[in-house]
Amino acid sequence: MRLLSFYALVGLCLLAVPTRAAEPAITAEEIPSPAAAANSSSSALAMSPDGTAWLTWLETSSDDRKTTSFRFATFDAAAKRWSSPRTLASGPELHAGGADFPALTVGADGRATALWHVRNPPSA
Repeated sequence: MRLLSFYALVGLCLLAVPTRAAEPAITAEEIPSPAAAANSSSSALAMSPDGTAWLTWLETSSDDRKTTSFRFATFDAAAKRWSSPRTLASGPELHAGGADFPALTVGADGRATALWHVRNPPSA
């Protein structure tokens, strides 16, 4: 009888313990980056106030390796894909270093403001 009472008590205790609702499973899906080329560097991600992700990066020309382009793409969350890359600036003077890299921000009106560094020509 004591054993039966013990199991009954354990059963009641288990029923009294609050149970947590099952948490939704987290899933991950790989989405190809438009800045994944071997000649890309200095990538950065910015979020606009409406939640749109903006990816920026520098891309060195694969032809002559002398021209660098400051490029960007936006992410379409509904379609789960990046837009076609677009170029903001391009030339041999674009520069990225440890503390000097391109940046972009987007205002509430949807307008983007970009900043990039250029190498100044040597003084004559």
